[in-house]
Amino acid sequence: MVLHDRYEHLLALVPNIAIIAERANIDVMREKAPSFLPFSSIWVRDNRYKGLGVFTFGAYGVEQSDIYQSDFPHIGPVRIDGLTGGQTTSDPDLAFTAAEK
Repeated sequence: MVLHDRYEHLLALVPNIAIIAERANIDVMREKAPSFLPFSSIWVRDNRYKGLGVFTFGAYGVEQSDIYQSDFPHIGPVRIDGLTGGQTTSDPDLAFTAAEK
């Protein structure tokens, strides 16, 4: 799927966070789909037409983690901020085990 041709399907899901593999970087997306406006995005790879994209919408933001290493191009650690009430995933009140779900 070429995301810039079909991004409306993604937006119809009203995602908070979308992780899309094998897609063009945000500059190519802006050229080909100017109405695709995530709040923030991270793109991992050096080929501008194929890589891993992480998009956030609404009150969520994404930034590349400090542990990112460019010599491991297929691994893209990120930090997501903006959980309800400004909490982060390190907040113990949000922690739960699979059994509690």
